[in-house]
Formats: sequence, C-alpha cells, structure tokens
Amino acid sequence: MLGNNASYDGQSFYQPTNFSSTLLPLTYAGANSNDSAFCDPGSLKDVDVRGKVVLCSESRGFSGVVDKGQEVKNGGGAAMILMNPESFGNITAAYLHVLPASDVTYADGLNIKAYINSTSSPMATILFDGTVFGVPYAPQLAYFSSRGPSLASPGILKPDIIGPGVDILAAWLYAVTNVGSFNSSYNAEIIVPQGVDVQGFLNRVSADHVVRSPIAVLFA
Repeated sequence: MLGNNASYDGQSFYQPTNFSSTLLPLTYAGANSNDSAFCDPGSLKDVDVRGKVVLCSESRGFSGVVDKGQEVKNGGGAAMILMNPESFGNITAAYLHVLPASDVTYADGLNIKAYINSTSSPMATILFDGTVFGVPYAPQLAYFSSRGPSLASPGILKPDIIGPGVDILAAWLYAVTNVGSFNSSYNAEIIVPQGVDVQGFLNRVSADHVVRSPIAVLFA
C-alpha cells in the first residue's frame, strides 16, 4: 500500500506476522544509478535504504531474488518490493525472502515508480494476508511456458494441453529430512509430480478408450 492510498497485489512465500502496517519511507534503488536498480550484492553500499521500503528491479540482475533481499537487509532496509521484468506479464511469484517483501508485476512496478517520482516524501508498507484462495487465474499462462501455434502444424493450437505448474506448495515433517522441525518447498520440486499426474491421466484415458484419436484424448 502506498502513501497515496493506491494498493497493488503481490506475492511472497515469507509471511511475517509482526510487520507493522505503518507507512514507511519508500525509495527506488536505481534512483541514482542503474547499477543499483537490481539490488545485486554490494550495489547498495552508496544508497541510503535504512528503515525504508526499497523498490528493486528483477530484470537483468546478476543475483538471485533472495540475494537482492539480503542486500537490502544488509543496508538496513525494512522491506523490499520486487518489480518483475516486462516479459513476465501478469505473473508474480512467491519467494522465501529474508525480509518482508512482495513480488509485483512490471505494470504495477511502473506505477510505484511514478508515485515515487511524484512526491518528495513517498511512503509505503506491505500488508501480508497469508494464502488467498479462490482467485481465478485462468486463462493465464506462465511466462516461461511454450507458445503457439505449432510451426509444424500451424492449424493446431499450442500448448494443446497444460497442467498446474506455478504456485504449488508442499510441506513435510522433520522426520523426512531431519533438518529442523518443519520444512517447505515451492515450485520446481513440486511441479514434476504434477506433470507425472497429467501424463498418467492421459495414459489412463488412452488405455480405457483404445480407439480414441490423440485429439479426443486431449479433450477427455
């Protein structure tokens, strides 16, 4: 939430319960240098981020997303807003950050930048609502998914079948890993079983209806 009462939805796997809803000073990490815009390690040494919410860009950065948050934290920053690159479209991602943070779309990031440039005292905070259920994402497709049409058969739409592959969460007890009392995972490690489930479903449909064409299987 910004000081002008505008608010934008974002994501974070790290959900602190004690982060204040009080507005804090907001700054753009790249206001003085393009090199600091991405909050790469060591890039904020000459930027005053103490006690501030820091807007960082994800595109073209040379460090991981969590490393960017660590750089903000090392400089005394209170929180981070991570602006996705334009190629990500409307997709945001949740990361296990080391400080209060939120991942926002490129369009929302531009609006936040515009607000910062419109006032001498930009303010912001992050409100953590936990997992929100029932949000309709269809017919969106993740930015990293393949696009069509098929070069070999332009008349066939691609992708012709998709399955869940983003924002899949899982957790297990310490007895499985023997590391701590609780563990969790996100994205890649959990996506693979989902892909296996989709393939298994298709195999079952094909086995039960041996006369079905491939197109009929896809629409089963």
